[in-house]
Amino acid sequence: MVAQRLAQIHSRLKQFKSPKVRVIAVTKGRKASDLHLLIEQGHQEIGESRFGELRDKIAAPELRALKPEEHPVYHHIGLLQKGNARQIASLFSFTHSVSDMDSLGKLMEAAKRCRDREERNPFPIQRLWPMKYFIQLRLSGEDSKAGGMSTEEFLNLSSYPQNDSLLFAGLMTMGPENNDPHQTREVFQQLRELKDKQAPEGLLSMGMSRDWEIAVEEGADLIRVGRLLFM
Repeated sequence: MVAQRLAQIHSRLKQFKSPKVRVIAVTKGRKASDLHLLIEQGHQEIGESRFGELRDKIAAPELRALKPEEHPVYHHIGLLQKGNARQIASLFSFTHSVSDMDSLGKLMEAAKRCRDREERNPFPIQRLWPMKYFIQLRLSGEDSKAGGMSTEEFLNLSSYPQNDSLLFAGLMTMGPENNDPHQTREVFQQLRELKDKQAPEGLLSMGMSRDWEIAVEEGADLIRVGRLLFM
């Protein structure tokens, strides 16, 4: 069933004339066997929100037997904080939730240490160096949403810091929780306009199971789907 649902998403992407949109399969809260099933189907981009959960899945028998090159690319989609930056850099190739410069600074330091260490002692999973980050923007006007810069905070940035181990990838946002299609489209349009003006070479990470089609219509480069795959 998961393979069929993935195939349906890719079929819809072709209908949208957007076959190059990258589909991140979100496996947070799922078993290691579910992640392994996706890998068996050839899916190469996985989203997890917690370091500990991904670490435990990688240690499970189904994944422990994989060669490093057989592992997918792991995307961190949870809240990035100063306290978890070191852990995030040790497992993930992407993080989609940079919300403040302090946390980004910690992540940059951690990424450099992890890369230096892995060059001496290769890690048992596939890593894509340099690691990449998305700045998360809070555009829906919902106070209940955790994380994300305001538009004003983002526009006040003088640069998007990078080093040899961590590069700026683009912008991320989440649509409103009320699922209103008009409001959702407005949020995604705002992100696209900000990207076009402030970071034209960047990518757009937006759209989840409930609103990914609108996100693709508004220019998403990466979408995150979980519930849609495991209904």
